[in-house]
Amino acid sequence: MDGYWSYDGKTNGAMVLYSGVLNANAHGHPVLEFDVARLNAAGSQGKSYYVYCDDPNAIVIVRNATTLPRDLSIITPHQVWIDGGFNTPGDPTQIRQAAIVTSDKVIGVTSP
Repeated sequence: MDGYWSYDGKTNGAMVLYSGVLNANAHGHPVLEFDVARLNAAGSQGKSYYVYCDDPNAIVIVRNATTLPRDLSIITPHQVWIDGGFNTPGDPTQIRQAAIVTSDKVIGVTSP
């Protein structure tokens, strides 16, 4: 997946192209899956991630981010889809410092 992201090996190994049912909404453009649980399980400990694709119409889907394991910032020039929630744990004492920075829009989606 060269050209889609670059970070440490643990992060690169955990990043994948999304292949779920929401792909139809991307109209043939890549959907880069930023899965917080997968990154954490792979041992990636970053607090700030820049996610980029050469396709200007690519989309970044953020998954398993309702409860964050640490403070987290995601920066991308692409549209961002939030699957579920982002930093909205049931226990308010677990809210982290978090941000999503994009030059496009952020929308909430729900995959079945």
